[in-house]
Amino acid sequence: MLSKDQCVACGHKGTVTFTNRSFAIAHKYVTADVHGISGVECSHPECKEIVFNPDDGSAVRYSESLDRLIARYRGHEMRRIRGKLGLTQKQMVERVCGGGHNAVSRYEKGEICVPTPLWVLIVLLDKKPELLAELSMKI
Repeated sequence: MLSKDQCVACGHKGTVTFTNRSFAIAHKYVTADVHGISGVECSHPECKEIVFNPDDGSAVRYSESLDRLIARYRGHEMRRIRGKLGLTQKQMVERVCGGGHNAVSRYEKGEICVPTPLWVLIVLLDKKPELLAELSMKI
Protein backbone atom coordinates (compact mmCIF):
# COMPACT_ATOMS: atom_id res chain seq x y z
CA MET A 1 0.00 0.00 0.00
CA LEU A 2 1.27 3.46 -0.91
CA SER A 3 1.91 6.07 1.74
CA LYS A 4 0.38 9.52 1.38
CA ASP A 5 3.57 11.08 -0.02
CA GLN A 6 4.42 8.17 -2.36
CA CYS A 7 4.09 8.51 -6.17
CA VAL A 8 1.32 6.39 -7.66
CA ALA A 9 3.36 5.85 -10.84
CA CYS A 10 6.90 5.06 -9.72
CA GLY A 11 6.55 4.52 -5.96
CA HIS A 12 9.12 7.25 -5.16
CA LYS A 13 8.69 8.68 -1.67
CA GLY A 14 8.38 12.37 -2.20
CA THR A 15 5.52 14.23 -3.79
CA VAL A 16 4.99 17.97 -3.92
CA THR A 17 1.54 19.49 -3.49
CA PHE A 18 0.71 22.42 -5.75
CA THR A 19 -2.19 24.85 -6.07
CA ASN A 20 -3.32 27.38 -8.64
CA ARG A 21 -0.98 26.11 -11.37
CA SER A 22 -1.55 26.66 -15.09
CA PHE A 23 -1.00 23.96 -17.67
CA ALA A 24 -0.59 24.29 -21.41
CA ILE A 25 -2.41 21.47 -23.18
CA ALA A 26 -2.10 20.49 -26.82
CA HIS A 27 -3.59 18.07 -29.30
CA LYS A 28 -1.93 18.07 -32.71
CA TYR A 29 -1.79 21.79 -33.67
CA VAL A 30 -4.50 23.05 -31.27
CA THR A 31 -3.44 24.44 -27.88
CA ALA A 32 -5.10 25.89 -24.80
CA ASP A 33 -4.26 26.83 -21.23
CA VAL A 34 -5.97 25.46 -18.12
CA HIS A 35 -5.67 27.67 -15.05
CA GLY A 36 -6.20 27.23 -11.33
CA ILE A 37 -5.28 23.55 -11.14
CA SER A 38 -4.18 21.84 -7.93
CA GLY A 39 -2.78 18.40 -7.20
CA VAL A 40 0.42 16.53 -6.38
CA GLU A 41 3.55 15.96 -8.45
CA CYS A 42 6.24 13.32 -8.06
CA SER A 43 9.58 14.88 -7.13
CA HIS A 44 11.61 12.15 -8.84
CA PRO A 45 13.38 13.81 -11.82
CA GLU A 46 12.68 10.89 -14.17
CA CYS A 47 8.99 10.57 -13.28
CA LYS A 48 7.28 13.91 -12.54
CA GLU A 49 3.86 12.14 -12.52
CA ILE A 50 1.01 14.55 -11.78
CA VAL A 51 -2.27 13.64 -10.11
CA PHE A 52 -4.90 16.38 -10.23
CA ASN A 53 -7.02 17.09 -7.17
CA PRO A 54 -10.49 15.58 -7.63
CA ASP A 55 -11.89 17.32 -4.53
CA ASP A 56 -11.72 20.89 -5.89
CA GLY A 57 -12.69 19.96 -9.45
CA SER A 58 -9.17 20.29 -10.91
CA ALA A 59 -9.25 16.80 -12.42
CA VAL A 60 -12.63 17.42 -14.06
CA ARG A 61 -11.65 20.90 -15.33
CA TYR A 62 -8.46 19.53 -16.90
CA SER A 63 -10.30 16.62 -18.51
CA GLU A 64 -13.10 18.83 -19.84
CA SER A 65 -10.55 21.29 -21.25
CA LEU A 66 -8.85 18.45 -23.11
CA ASP A 67 -12.22 17.25 -24.45
CA ARG A 68 -12.98 20.78 -25.75
CA LEU A 69 -9.52 20.93 -27.33
CA ILE A 70 -10.11 17.65 -29.18
CA ALA A 71 -13.53 18.91 -30.33
CA ARG A 72 -11.86 22.05 -31.73
CA TYR A 73 -9.19 19.98 -33.51
CA ARG A 74 -11.75 17.63 -35.05
CA GLY A 75 -13.87 20.62 -36.07
CA HIS A 76 -10.95 22.28 -37.87
CA GLU A 77 -10.08 19.03 -39.60
CA MET A 78 -13.69 18.33 -40.57
CA ARG A 79 -13.92 21.76 -42.21
CA ARG A 80 -10.65 21.15 -44.08
CA ILE A 81 -11.68 17.68 -45.25
CA ARG A 82 -15.16 18.85 -46.25
CA GLY A 83 -13.49 21.54 -48.40
CA LYS A 84 -11.14 18.96 -49.89
CA LEU A 85 -14.17 16.85 -50.82
CA GLY A 86 -15.90 19.88 -52.35
CA LEU A 87 -19.00 19.57 -50.15
CA THR A 88 -21.19 22.21 -48.54
CA GLN A 89 -22.27 21.66 -44.96
CA LYS A 90 -25.71 20.58 -46.22
CA GLN A 91 -24.16 18.10 -48.65
CA MET A 92 -21.93 16.75 -45.88
CA VAL A 93 -25.02 16.06 -43.76
CA GLU A 94 -26.87 14.46 -46.68
CA ARG A 95 -24.02 12.31 -47.98
CA VAL A 96 -21.81 11.53 -45.02
CA CYS A 97 -23.02 12.47 -41.54
CA GLY A 98 -26.74 12.30 -41.28
CA GLY A 99 -28.21 14.12 -38.31
CA GLY A 100 -29.76 17.54 -38.05
CA HIS A 101 -29.32 20.35 -40.52
CA ASN A 102 -26.82 22.24 -38.35
CA ALA A 103 -24.82 19.25 -37.04
CA VAL A 104 -21.84 19.89 -39.33
CA SER A 105 -21.77 23.56 -38.37
CA ARG A 106 -21.71 22.66 -34.67
CA TYR A 107 -18.96 20.07 -35.26
CA GLU A 108 -16.85 22.54 -37.24
CA LYS A 109 -17.19 25.24 -34.58
CA GLY A 110 -16.06 22.75 -31.93
CA GLU A 111 -19.33 23.21 -30.05
CA ILE A 112 -19.77 19.45 -29.96
CA CYS A 113 -17.22 16.75 -30.64
CA VAL A 114 -17.46 14.71 -33.82
CA PRO A 115 -18.50 11.21 -32.66
CA THR A 116 -15.69 8.67 -33.01
CA PRO A 117 -17.37 6.46 -35.68
CA LEU A 118 -18.05 9.53 -37.84
CA TRP A 119 -14.53 10.80 -37.16
CA VAL A 120 -13.08 7.51 -38.43
CA LEU A 121 -15.14 7.82 -41.62
CA ILE A 122 -14.02 11.42 -42.17
CA VAL A 123 -10.36 10.49 -41.68
CA LEU A 124 -10.80 7.66 -44.20
CA LEU A 125 -12.36 10.08 -46.68
CA ASP A 126 -9.40 12.40 -46.20
CA LYS A 127 -7.01 9.58 -47.09
CA LYS A 128 -9.22 8.08 -49.84
CA PRO A 129 -11.52 10.83 -51.21
CA GLU A 130 -12.65 8.50 -54.00
CA LEU A 131 -14.68 6.60 -51.39
CA LEU A 132 -17.12 9.52 -51.30
CA ALA A 133 -18.68 8.14 -54.48
CA GLU A 134 -19.58 4.99 -52.53
CA LEU A 135 -21.58 6.94 -49.94
CA SER A 136 -25.18 7.82 -50.50
CA MET A 137 -27.03 8.49 -47.27
CA LYS A 138 -30.13 9.97 -49.03
CA ILE A 139 -31.75 11.00 -45.78
